[in-house]
Amino acid sequence: MADGDVIWDDEVQWDEPASGKSGIGQAYESYARPLYEAAQRAANNLVRAPYEILTGQRPLITGVQAPPEYQTPPESPLGQIVAGAINPVPPTLPAAGATLGMWGLGPFGPLARIGGAALGAGFGAELEGQPFEEQVGEAGKTGTAVGIGEAIGAGLSKLARSLPNNPLFGGKANIAAQDAAKYGSEMGENVPALAGARTAEDLRLLAAGSRDVPGSGLYKLGEMKAQAVRQIEGITGNAPFTVQGQNMTLQEANDLLSEIGARAFSRNPLDRTFNGIDQRRLYGDVLNDIKQGLTTTDPSGVALSQFERVQALYQAGRGYLDPLKNPQAFRSYEDQIQFNTPFFQKILGSPRGEASLRKKLGDAEFERLRDALLRGGAPGTTDVLPRWAGNISDPVAQLFRSGGGATTGLLALPRTLLPNLGGGYAGRAPYSLSPGGQATLNTIGLDLFNLGR
Repeated sequence: MADGDVIWDDEVQWDEPASGKSGIGQAYESYARPLYEAAQRAANNLVRAPYEILTGQRPLITGVQAPPEYQTPPESPLGQIVAGAINPVPPTLPAAGATLGMWGLGPFGPLARIGGAALGAGFGAELEGQPFEEQVGEAGKTGTAVGIGEAIGAGLSKLARSLPNNPLFGGKANIAAQDAAKYGSEMGENVPALAGARTAEDLRLLAAGSRDVPGSGLYKLGEMKAQAVRQIEGITGNAPFTVQGQNMTLQEANDLLSEIGARAFSRNPLDRTFNGIDQRRLYGDVLNDIKQGLTTTDPSGVALSQFERVQALYQAGRGYLDPLKNPQAFRSYEDQIQFNTPFFQKILGSPRGEASLRKKLGDAEFERLRDALLRGGAPGTTDVLPRWAGNISDPVAQLFRSGGGATTGLLALPRTLLPNLGGGYAGRAPYSLSPGGQATLNTIGLDLFNLGR
């Protein structure tokens, strides 16, 4: 025998399948039990090994001879739970049914996971031949164990969101930063000219400058369109065409379109009727003249196709930039600015905002942006956030500003430790466990339940 071989003690005794079980139950355990026992030996060994290595009782060498006690369950309840959690083989039909039901319905939410585990355990108990009362009890106890796991997962998620602002994890500022990154990512993917903005400050600077300020969003969109115009002029030979009764090159016509557009879509209603002329209607007339002119100068349609493409990109870019220009787009505090997610959620959820953005972004891109910022929540739902930045010092500062008071004083300590405790989030809340992660936590809960039986 080589020194590196592992000896598994075949004489270790495991519980025999209980009598009175159905043929299906006995058949399952006949095949599953050896697999379960083999996996449990390895799991027990893995649980013990780190402790033995750290205390010098076990050399850090793979394959060292394993004494029989390594193959029996650890004495500590925690060790048994961990060993059970990393064992992938359910030992009984109720355990298998609970596992399949919980994982199968995992993507459909907490109640589905609880119900799936309970029904699966009850069905497994029926196949195993247990009386009806025991089937109901098995389902109830299993559902309770999984429910406890769901509660723990929700509590950990809430704790992460409630933490004070910090550079690593959780808290209001980090969640706002995640939302800013989502907005910048969607914008950059849809309009490459605006790619690269990932923080609230990046987005603010992109929206702040005019079309004459290098680096601003409007400047980048103008450069994008100017480059496309030069390429199109190469296709048409820069042939002039008629726009509103005058011969113009594409560059001249595009400059006119931009000038009219600045008035047509201004926030000032007086600009929209400059010199008594409806600027929005004039904008549409000039745009149609440009398209007709490109069709005439390039019958192949390539020039028109490229112009419509860059025009759509320009409109999409304005769709992303215009909300960022609103004073409510960011929350300003003494030491930071934060992306104001509720403001954007209201725009995306209102009929007027949805109609405007769908027209500019397109249906598919609008749905992606809304899903990203609402986190899959229903239109019209919004985050409800505390007024303060979320720093650990904010509640104490509010206490001094308000002049104290019994209620405010009592709440100062929990609010200091968890300043974002009262925050609520639309859709799938940030830092929620994934369905797979929650199911794993529930599996540990089932192991704890089985340990006490």
